[in-house]
Amino acid sequence: MTKLPTDIPTIKMSEAIPLIIAMYKAGIRNFFLHGGMGCGKTSLAQQIADAMAAEYATKVPCIIWRAGQKSLVDGTGVPVANRETKRTQFYVPDAADLPNEERDGPLGVWCLDELNSLIKQLQGPAFGMVEDRVMGETQFPKEWLILATGNRVTDNGVANNLAAPFNDRFAHFNIEPDVASVTAYAHAINLPNAEIVCKFLEFRQALLFCMPDNDAVDESKDWRVHIEKNARAFPTPRSHFKAAPLWSLPQGIRETAIASKLGLVCAAEIENFLAVFQHIPSVKEVVADPENCRLPDQQQANAGARFAVVMMLANAATVANIEALRTYAARMGREFEAMLFADAGRRDPAILEAGSYVETINTKAKGIL
Repeated sequence: MTKLPTDIPTIKMSEAIPLIIAMYKAGIRNFFLHGGMGCGKTSLAQQIADAMAAEYATKVPCIIWRAGQKSLVDGTGVPVANRETKRTQFYVPDAADLPNEERDGPLGVWCLDELNSLIKQLQGPAFGMVEDRVMGETQFPKEWLILATGNRVTDNGVANNLAAPFNDRFAHFNIEPDVASVTAYAHAINLPNAEIVCKFLEFRQALLFCMPDNDAVDESKDWRVHIEKNARAFPTPRSHFKAAPLWSLPQGIRETAIASKLGLVCAAEIENFLAVFQHIPSVKEVVADPENCRLPDQQQANAGARFAVVMMLANAATVANIEALRTYAARMGREFEAMLFADAGRRDPAILEAGSYVETINTKAKGIL
């Protein structure tokens, strides 16, 4: 597993939006999300803007400022001599990635993308951008939410250690992607092949995000793969989204094409998944109608396929949805119902305390733990 900094809290992607908006209401304006490459940090900026637009019933634009592409004048402005005043003035570039209250409005989200990739000469001027909302003689909107993003030094990305005074300008979080937020976003943006891609991510949650030189491990501890140290293609939310259109390619070339984005290990798992799970319901379908939702069809109605279905449901189980999942699993047989609780209960013991059936289910689950 990637070693996370222990001096700041770690939150899931699905927790970030309500937390950041609550802190914004409390007066915090500057946030820094630290996370691995491709985990969805930048796309979260637009999602926060959309959530703020709904919260405040107004237009909330999102502007991305790419820190790694900036030169010194992009952070200080261009010095211009004023012959009348005998002073130097700094003209800010007329750029669309700098918020302008007259053009963009008083409320928005300014994403300083990969901020810790700034060249050292720009870190000082950037203090003013963040804290005082000023560059040269130009004032930026004070009520805009600033969302800085950056890789951690341990992620082998482009990341510099920022000076302590700069770090002190932000509220900091480690951000970790989770299947719930990624699949919700996939459907919201109409990702190609979203339904089947999301089914795979629900089944193999450990392959949502796995950096080089790390193991992807199933919650039940019976499945593990290793991503090579120098891997050039590996699974991240970004690479899954980039690879999504490739799921429609003919079988003969599909695995190779997907491997170019996600790596050979993940592509092989996808091919295995498609061979069995293409026609099974999603977790969302099961929760919506557990009594009538389709079971694995006759070609898939073997213990191996049903066992894998239960694993998928167990990975997605919560106290809120366990009753629906139990109802569905019971239709496949009591052993699958008990298996669901055994696997889900390992991950979240609170699940074994949920519902009126707790004593019966606890007995079944403990019998196969």
